[in-house]
Amino acid sequence: MPQMDSFAKRLSIDWQRTLGGATSFSFFQSSDPDNLARCTSDFAEQQGAPLYMISLNNLSAYSPYSSLFALLIRRFEQSNLSAEELAASVTDFVPLQQNLCAMLKGERFERSELVLVDDLYFEQQSIEKAIIALVAKLFVEPAIVVVSGWHFASASAIKMLQALVSSELSIPVLVLTSVDTQYALANRQDDEAWEGFLDWLDDTTLLHNVPTSQSPLKVHWQYRDCVKSAELLVAENIAFMAWPEAEVAARLMLETTDLESSLKVRLQLFLAEALLYQGELNTAVTELELLQVFQESLNNTYDKVRLLNLLSVTLVQQQSFEEAMQCSEAALELAGQATNGHLVAQSLFVNFYAHDKSSTPLKLAEFAHLDSELQQYNMDCSRLYALRNYYTYLRFYEDLDSSIALDFTQKAVKLARRIGHRQGIAASYHSKGIIYSYISRYHATFRCFGISSRIREQLGEASERVRMYNGTGYFNTLLEKYPEAQEQYLAAYDIARHTGDYSELVVTLYNFAWLYFCTRDYQQACDVLEQLVRICRIRQMTHFPFRNLYDVFSLKGFCHSKLGERARAQQCLERMQGLPFKPSGTGAFLKALLQGALEVVDGRLNKAEEIFEAAPALLGEVVDMDSRLLPQCSTELLEVYSRRGKWEACDSLLNHSLAMCEVLILPRFTEIFNSIKSIIDKRQVFYAKDIDSYKLAPIHLNLDDLVRSAKQDTQLRQVQQRLREMQLISRMQSLPERFDSTVDLAVESLKLVCGNFTVQVGMVHHLASDAWEEWAHVGKLLSKEQVDQYLAHVKDNQSTWINNSFSSKGEDGKRATYNSVACLPIFVDEHLYGALTLCNFNSNRYFDRQDQDTLNLISRQLGSQLQQLKHRENLLKMSTTDSLTGLLNRQALLARLEQELVMFEQQAGTYHCSLAYIDLDNFKIVNDLLGHDVGDKVLSAFSALLVDTMRAGDIVARWGGDEFVVVFPSAKHDQAKLTAERLLANLHKKHYFKEQLRAWAEKPELVDNLPDLSCSIGITDCGGVEHNDLSEDWLLKQADRALYRAKAEGKGRVSVMSLSKEFELD
Repeated sequence: MPQMDSFAKRLSIDWQRTLGGATSFSFFQSSDPDNLARCTSDFAEQQGAPLYMISLNNLSAYSPYSSLFALLIRRFEQSNLSAEELAASVTDFVPLQQNLCAMLKGERFERSELVLVDDLYFEQQSIEKAIIALVAKLFVEPAIVVVSGWHFASASAIKMLQALVSSELSIPVLVLTSVDTQYALANRQDDEAWEGFLDWLDDTTLLHNVPTSQSPLKVHWQYRDCVKSAELLVAENIAFMAWPEAEVAARLMLETTDLESSLKVRLQLFLAEALLYQGELNTAVTELELLQVFQESLNNTYDKVRLLNLLSVTLVQQQSFEEAMQCSEAALELAGQATNGHLVAQSLFVNFYAHDKSSTPLKLAEFAHLDSELQQYNMDCSRLYALRNYYTYLRFYEDLDSSIALDFTQKAVKLARRIGHRQGIAASYHSKGIIYSYISRYHATFRCFGISSRIREQLGEASERVRMYNGTGYFNTLLEKYPEAQEQYLAAYDIARHTGDYSELVVTLYNFAWLYFCTRDYQQACDVLEQLVRICRIRQMTHFPFRNLYDVFSLKGFCHSKLGERARAQQCLERMQGLPFKPSGTGAFLKALLQGALEVVDGRLNKAEEIFEAAPALLGEVVDMDSRLLPQCSTELLEVYSRRGKWEACDSLLNHSLAMCEVLILPRFTEIFNSIKSIIDKRQVFYAKDIDSYKLAPIHLNLDDLVRSAKQDTQLRQVQQRLREMQLISRMQSLPERFDSTVDLAVESLKLVCGNFTVQVGMVHHLASDAWEEWAHVGKLLSKEQVDQYLAHVKDNQSTWINNSFSSKGEDGKRATYNSVACLPIFVDEHLYGALTLCNFNSNRYFDRQDQDTLNLISRQLGSQLQQLKHRENLLKMSTTDSLTGLLNRQALLARLEQELVMFEQQAGTYHCSLAYIDLDNFKIVNDLLGHDVGDKVLSAFSALLVDTMRAGDIVARWGGDEFVVVFPSAKHDQAKLTAERLLANLHKKHYFKEQLRAWAEKPELVDNLPDLSCSIGITDCGGVEHNDLSEDWLLKQADRALYRAKAEGKGRVSVMSLSKEFELD
């Protein structure tokens, strides 16, 4: 009683606070799911407040928002608001408004476009804020909400509750939540989300006890999570970006064995999407490539295109740009063949996205077509991304007018405002500022960057802030405000280090190197670029936003040349020659500067002059950051001119350079050129190395630590890959438990291997009687000659054969591709039993040493399993089969009969089953007179006749001696009798084996005096028998009684005994 009084007092205090306009949240320990609500029922009734109860259960782990949405829908139905008005009042973001409208109306909504990874943080924050605003809008009158079973809450539900508590809502609602900590302790020990919730609970409030109450449960409204369709459940989670629950739900559904193939494919695509947006890129790629290998399961074009588009986006996040572009182009071609406009628009955008991220622009006409298609199909978020990134084309198309880029970017600003995309507004203004910098409208640039910075700071998303700092730093570098640029790059570097975003990290490092190049601190630039190269090599990165390794090596080589390190500069030049892609304009220009500098070092001034004079044309009209390069080129050329005594050329170039610096507002370079002019005016030789560097404050980037982190991260990824391979082997080890056939085992093993190694073709062959038989095949068909060639290597050498050959060596700027084949022997009982063959053609993938080791392990594992299954098949056959006749033995019959009786019980009234007991008449006389050998042959011959006579599906067994039993599934006694009479007729046609007996017997003359080898048959069925009385033993005894009656009536006949009404009528 004191405990109840204490609880009531706490409720009263919290309720008064609630009525004062402060939402109250309290948490209680309770193992009884209804106890907290019972304790609260009387209090709610006294206060005249509606009591809403939400009961979570184990299904809540898959559906984090269902209960909250159900409560919001309940409140919405009691309001006078329309769904459209309510949605518009809680968020400006139009796609989310559409989602919320569908939810409030109980409808399903699917977006027409993929969520952009770049916008993920913004969209998740928008959802969270909108739901909080919905709660505030719909709960305007006092209410009490009891949430029981919070220990079942999922990660997204926990995050949402924390957001509601932290938002400090000012609505009159008292929320009471019960938790069973003992259950959680036993079932959620390794759950990070739950552990984080407990830590948060410790920091923010207390967990109170609930007194036991016997009061009746009186609630205004109650909700419990219930079973939903698999597709609807996962789609709801994806619509509101509950990625962890979408993953868990999809995995759970995919474990169901009877899923139809189309639903299974959609769930696998949902799973991959959830993994992508959680940052589980390796796992997402594995799931998608597994689907890609088994394209026969993809029954429609939509699924195939969606798979390729998802794979392309995921590969972009892994910086695997070449493969990403291959996937997006394949998706585009497939969508075009299907003449589906919406699919084409989706694929056009993904193709643009892959090209944009890899700094590989589309043609201008292709971009115009993309914009038109995205607009036609209302793919606003995709269109916004494309429009706001159009400015990058200014770097690649020198004939492109900056006013056109400004028009596209202004369209992006208007579109972002129309759909309420604040991150899009910030990014569009950032792009607009960069375009203004290209045309030297610096005040406009400052204004645009200021707008972008304020919005990005408010949004607080880390990658957006990194881009903001990098952009501002770049602009300050452009204006020769080097200390400010260094400060901005440091801010970007610190955030990128914290988030582990290597794509932004390498961009920031390149910006640092560019800054040091501009300040002529060539040693610092080389130090940064050296570590940048190491990181790219470790991470296997060749491209990053706006730049690639060509730019890195060209800048690095030039800096080495200025330090007098000719060998290292030459090494950079050689490494550039080996890169499998074309340079950007900046890269080509810097390469020219490097080549010219090397010619100067070697004393070939005339050749250096040619190179330096031709270099500016490589940049084109748009110079932006490359405005640093033209003056740099001029200083190099001035040195050559002065050393060759070409003073008029010096004067002309100086005048041109000073005019350019005035236009671009480059005070430092103006000062440098004036200093050079004073030397040239005296007709003295000028040396570029004499130009003073700009001293920046010393900073420490700890690049060695960064390289170590990159190495550790890459090693972790490699370990994860090895773990996946070990998981593959582990999964293969469990296959013999699931399959009874060696062929089935080979088929499933091949699927697993092909999924892990993402190959185009996979095959398993069995070697039987010196000939190869194909057991399993995945992917496209190869010619018989090709396959025979591969198999011949294995058969002749009894060892693994690996062949990696070039398909393309990277001509025309493309990466090298390979034709790779791995053919591995499979041994069973130390003899060559089969071969596993995997192939890739014209692919970036080849089989390296690690792959070969893993594949050899897999082939040995498969051989061991096939051997195990083969031995098991033999043992099973021995244990269930009569060795003489090949029929089932007594034990196997009883097991099958038991299954039939279970079926009869489950389908009472609709399913029938009969049984026949058969005895060979006069067999003992034959056996005694002609011998046991002849008797065995008679039993074998009769068994063959018995099998031939019975229906397909009938169960035939030798009971013992000359007795046989047949079970007739789905047959009444009259149907069994007809079959039995057919057996007697067939036996008569065989003349009771008289001819065979003469052939078998040592004394054939004895056969003529033998009585006929007929048979007597007793039949019974399950009809009319009580379930409690029915058993295998009962049936056999009934049939045995019928058999003896047949014997008593003269042998060679059929007798039936049944309790069924039909038999009584007969």
